[in-house]
Amino acid sequence: IPQWPAFLTSEEEEAGFRLLFNGTDLSGWQSVPAAAWEAQGGILRGGVGALGRLLALAPLPNATVRFEFRLSARAEAALILRADDAGNGWEIPLKEDRWGPRTVDSTGGLAGHVAPKGDPNTGGSRWNWLEATLNGDDLTVRINDVTLLECDVAAVPGMPAGGGGGLQLRLDRGRIDVRNVLAKPLA
Repeated sequence: IPQWPAFLTSEEEEAGFRLLFNGTDLSGWQSVPAAAWEAQGGILRGGVGALGRLLALAPLPNATVRFEFRLSARAEAALILRADDAGNGWEIPLKEDRWGPRTVDSTGGLAGHVAPKGDPNTGGSRWNWLEATLNGDDLTVRINDVTLLECDVAAVPGMPAGGGGGLQLRLDRGRIDVRNVLAKPLA
């Protein structure tokens, strides 16, 4: 596996982004269980020894988060925003679900509550680019240049309050690779 360097472009630096993954190890992250995630070749790999969560140790209650991800066949994962230590928070499903109809559990929606507005075409073991912005209760999710979700989370019926300021990745089935993990804290 060739090394994938972790770096910020000058535009990202000027915009206030910072690296959340250094490209070499799990510094700044915690894998639960420990065998679930590893850093290899500049890539965070989920599902290597077990299924589980990867917790960013620095809180990011309001931020723009960007990363690339690649899913194995029929993989199911999630980006969890405002997560508490138990992994409860606002979930954005990441699935290899390109053939299914768009539902509240499809890639890029708000899990169990709001279906995505389109299909980001995340299948085929290809790299996908995600950007999620959470500022107050306003949440926007874009994958592969498709805006999938724009909502006021507080106005979503039955939506629980965010559990904290944590950022987590969770793998429920298959494998996921993640690289170029960036965040821009917002006021």
